[in-house]
Amino acid sequence: MAGLGTTSLGWVALGYGTPVVATAPPPLPVGSPYLNTTTRDYVVSSDGGLQRMPSLRHRVVMLLSTELGSAAHEPTIGVRIPDKIDQSFVQRAQQSVRDCLAILAGELRIDSIPVDVYPSGRVAITVNYTDLTTGNSGTVTV
Repeated sequence: MAGLGTTSLGWVALGYGTPVVATAPPPLPVGSPYLNTTTRDYVVSSDGGLQRMPSLRHRVVMLLSTELGSAAHEPTIGVRIPDKIDQSFVQRAQQSVRDCLAILAGELRIDSIPVDVYPSGRVAITVNYTDLTTGNSGTVTV
């Protein structure tokens, strides 16, 4: 007896198939989420999505924003800026930045690290670098 047998709808399928046209998913955004080095927060674009930045720049910002020893699973990652501003401060700060970015040695060439010390005690460290994979240059100030 056909109809209510071995499957929920009987022996044969009911109806017929129609082709479904599927659109391709939108392309993934290129790069990493943009980090503002002043606020240390992601920047949202006008359409509600995150602005993007080159992946190497994102990694440089993340490394320079992490205090050495504060990353639980990677205690050797990060930078330690000297606490005391004295005559050797600039050299020690530059060496600390070089040590921090040494992990990116095959992808990054450090061109210069100007250190500005202001009378108020504020310090601005700028890293000028070249991305060896693309040839593009970049600047990050922390």
